[in-house]
Amino acid sequence: MVEYHSFMEISEKNGNLTFWNTPNYPEIHTYPHQGYLFDIEYENSGGKQHFRNLKLQAKRARPYNPIDMDENSGILRNPFVYPGIKENISGHQEGADLEVEVYFLRNVSETSGSKTLTISVIDSVGKVIDIQKFSKTDFKNLVHGFNPRFEGGKVIYEVCYPIPLVSIPTQFTNTTGDQARFKLRYDRLGKDGKNIEASLGHQFAIYQEGNWEIQFWFRGQSPKFEND
Repeated sequence: MVEYHSFMEISEKNGNLTFWNTPNYPEIHTYPHQGYLFDIEYENSGGKQHFRNLKLQAKRARPYNPIDMDENSGILRNPFVYPGIKENISGHQEGADLEVEVYFLRNVSETSGSKTLTISVIDSVGKVIDIQKFSKTDFKNLVHGFNPRFEGGKVIYEVCYPIPLVSIPTQFTNTTGDQARFKLRYDRLGKDGKNIEASLGHQFAIYQEGNWEIQFWFRGQSPKFEND
């Protein structure tokens, strides 16, 4: 008989309920299942209080966030989202919109047990842009990862999942600590000779361990790195 271990944690500060390890626990039924009833006993210096017959109706687990997914069926409505950070990035065609899509890709064929996070950028014709063109990026401290290496124009980190590990604000997260945050940066000179500080990044969480790649794909036209 296989045993599965999943548990619920109640945040001391705000009362949020966190369910850990639920993707590996097949006995949790999701909508349209009628749900579950449970009791909570709360205790502090003022005494005890019971909350009875609380109802939980589980939705489909999200492998990552943000994600455009139907919470009832688990089907992706859109395979991509838009970057949370895109600042001062221009294309070669003046006046044309510079559209960027962000994909979260999980490589299930790589060595079992490895845990990596790859960040890559793809140009408008589907070719990898060398990540080191974002020359002002602090790659050693870009994400909460270890042993960064550059392969095929991409940067790869050894990481621990979930990302973030805990909801605590750090240099790698947003202000609440519930999502990781990073920026790719580069500078170039504009027509007036002024320095342009450009950046591309995202705010995200990944809950399912494995070998993930966050891929920025430029549609229509590619970004301009050269000086004007």
